Amino acid sequence: MRRRALTEAGAALGAGILAALPALAVLASGHTLVWRDTAQLYEPHRVNIVAALRALRVPVWNPWEATGQPLLAQGLHSVLHPVSVALAFITSSTDALIVVLVVLAAAGAWAAARALRGGRAAAATAAFAFATSGFVLAMSANVLYLFGAATGPWAVAGLVAAARWRAGWLAAAAGIAALALSGDAGALAAFGLVGLALAVEEGGVGGGARAAAGAALGVALAAVQLLPSWRYLAETARGAGLLDAVSLVRWPLHPWRLPELVLPGLFVGVPTSYIAPVYEALAGSPADRFPFTCSVFVGAPVLVLAAEGARRSRWARWLLALSILFLWLALGRHAGSQALLARVPVWGTLRYWEKMVGPLTLCLALAAAAGVDAWASASPPRLARPLALGAALVLAAAGVSALAWAISAPGGAAELLRLRLLVGLAQAGVGLCVLGAAMWVGRRRPALAGAALAAAVLAQAAAASPFALHAGDPGIASVRPPAIVAAAPGPRVVAPLGFDPERGGGGLDAIDLLQRWENRTGRPSSNVRVPVDSLVAYTGLSSLRWEMVLASGPLFWELARRYALTHVLSRPPVTADEAAALEGATVSAVGPPAAVEPGLAVWEVAHRDWATFAPGVRTAPSLELAGAMLGEELVAGRATVVVEAATPLAASPGRVLAARRGETELAVEAESLGDGVLVVNDAWAPGWSATIDGAAVDVLPADVLVRAVRWPAGRHRLVMRYEAPGLVAGGWVSALALAVAVAALGVQRARRPAEGGVAARRSRGALRHREMPALRDEPP
Repeated sequence: MRRRALTEAGAALGAGILAALPALAVLASGHTLVWRDTAQLYEPHRVNIVAALRALRVPVWNPWEATGQPLLAQGLHSVLHPVSVALAFITSSTDALIVVLVVLAAAGAWAAARALRGGRAAAATAAFAFATSGFVLAMSANVLYLFGAATGPWAVAGLVAAARWRAGWLAAAAGIAALALSGDAGALAAFGLVGLALAVEEGGVGGGARAAAGAALGVALAAVQLLPSWRYLAETARGAGLLDAVSLVRWPLHPWRLPELVLPGLFVGVPTSYIAPVYEALAGSPADRFPFTCSVFVGAPVLVLAAEGARRSRWARWLLALSILFLWLALGRHAGSQALLARVPVWGTLRYWEKMVGPLTLCLALAAAAGVDAWASASPPRLARPLALGAALVLAAAGVSALAWAISAPGGAAELLRLRLLVGLAQAGVGLCVLGAAMWVGRRRPALAGAALAAAVLAQAAAASPFALHAGDPGIASVRPPAIVAAAPGPRVVAPLGFDPERGGGGLDAIDLLQRWENRTGRPSSNVRVPVDSLVAYTGLSSLRWEMVLASGPLFWELARRYALTHVLSRPPVTADEAAALEGATVSAVGPPAAVEPGLAVWEVAHRDWATFAPGVRTAPSLELAGAMLGEELVAGRATVVVEAATPLAASPGRVLAARRGETELAVEAESLGDGVLVVNDAWAPGWSATIDGAAVDVLPADVLVRAVRWPAGRHRLVMRYEAPGLVAGGWVSALALAVAVAALGVQRARRPAEGGVAARRSRGALRHREMPALRDEPP
């Protein structure tokens, strides 16, 4: 049994390594896989996350963006995912993380196919079809969703195992827990739905109940992440249901993109710029010139095999039905799914509906695995029907693309679409020829049928991989902003003018060029590498308080100086709007800009100190009233601090003698003439506590965003510490769930030998009972 398990694990790992070959080829060429959100949001934090995990600490707070914000509770960095934790003790490389996640995705699809009774060749087909699909490889640009895609198949495999085997609940719990720890709530809902649907099909109501019980245990195991995230969600604009209208309609899968399922590269081509003319002309919105995922390629061979599987496998028919469901979900507002699910938890706040292409692809990959088994077992298998179906799919996709070309905007976009259509047709045609050759080999040598089909799927996906991956310049990550000096705890900067290059330069494509400028000006989250504070943030879950600051309009730059903004970095403005934005940011500059390098200047601006005593105080009983009062003070040009407190507070002059700030703790030594209010210009959030000379004091929200404490007259020492709300409670729930799982597994193992012994005795008794009549019938 153990040898069989090791053989199975080795085969799954082998399939995963083969699926990762396109990504490994990019690294072998001296490039990096890190780009887009992975480069701008996740990779800068990875070194700090790794350092915390190696020190056996949970990274809970990010002090370097938007005056501070929770890190673990956002879930965006998959901090506690098993792969994140395990790999942290080996390397901090984000490239290595991406490759491991692709291997994990392939091995998970293998495991799911095997749980659905697929043969090894069928499991390899599922692994290749899913892990080398356009969606999975394209999520190298956004590792949050790569974590979800890589873990989803394992959750499906576990839920199906729970329906098939008595001990399968443990696999279901492990898969769901890992998926929940990915931080992608949409993936948890989507892949969980696939697994539960297949569990009901496999084991009926009882099987579905066992799978659901395993899933519930998995959610409890992940409580150490889920509970802090749930607590923080209430503090965010998203949790309050205040997402702007543009965010709610961004990035559904546009119907024009459907031909790309079989014709790779139609809308983006090989990604070298964040401006995609074909996408912009046919499917883009005013806010987007580049799609959520640069490739949705699945491949004609996979669709052909999935259709073959549906003819003979009940599983495949279920999977195709689920594929249709996820296609409807991915289309979002274009198919009515967004409006219909607007009030459903998780789905109602889903912003990027195109990511449902991930579970869609897994369903098609598993159906294709069933097709491999069905075709290889046919006697004799037919060549004409599947190839005719593939040709029909390709021709239909080509026809729709030709129609799009005919009605697209004239000029570059139409011409570009025509060229990409020709390339896509060539690739799809070659893919069908390779599939036909594999089927011919299978007819001649049935023992090779499954392996040949799996190889055909891998070959087609590998050929299409350049449309999903970006081969970037690895030197971009080492670019840093200029050295800037400021009083403790250091400078706080902002770069008001972003970068949107359409073309590359200096040996860099437009994607690398943009990232170089992001790093050079310390825009978030690249500033975290230095580290230097950025007044603004790049995140998917910003606090409601920060959103109020962003919505302050012309008062924003006055607020920025209140929040201890020390320097402005900028390239030269190009338009009148950019010139006005730069003027607003630098209106309080204390001198002329310092030219750091051609095209980059730095201004020092007048600002409130990071820690300072309030010259005057107004109190407000609520956040809404505090916002209104703060607006009044800003318009009047007064420096009065608005503090959210139930009783009036005194103001008194004082001075700060020393200040020190770490990631989750800070200390300030100061003295005042009388009772007053000390303002610390870091973000207020639930979880911050404070002591003055060891005695606990309240941490009060000040000026909407930052923190303040009542300061007794004289010289004292303030210490503030942060603990993520829900982390301790979530840890206890996770520990209890783990104890329950271990105890249940122990009981199950203890019963197994006893049940085996009873069964053996019954078997021997039955054998004797069958033998005795024969002995009695023998003559004496």
